[in-house]
Amino acid sequence: SHLAAPAAGPSDETSRGGVIVANEINPQRCERLRVRLACCRVPGTVVCCAPAQRMPGPAGAYDRVLCDVPCSGDGTLRKNPVIWRRWTAGAG
Repeated sequence: SHLAAPAAGPSDETSRGGVIVANEINPQRCERLRVRLACCRVPGTVVCCAPAQRMPGPAGAYDRVLCDVPCSGDGTLRKNPVIWRRWTAGAG
């Protein structure tokens, strides 16, 4: 999931409150995101389902970008070193 806030110029309508663009590439997760945002009644929110590389707007069009990237599991391995003894390449 990606949340991005498009940049607003001084004369832009969005400069008073801003807009949040929530992007999710997976259609099922995108629908869940849409439903959750609707329940929260977050104003000025747009939900789209697209690869992040194809987000609309020119470079620099967003003030902030927040990404929820897939977990690598590094934290779990650091906290529980016993897992290393059981880990195999085939286990993923």
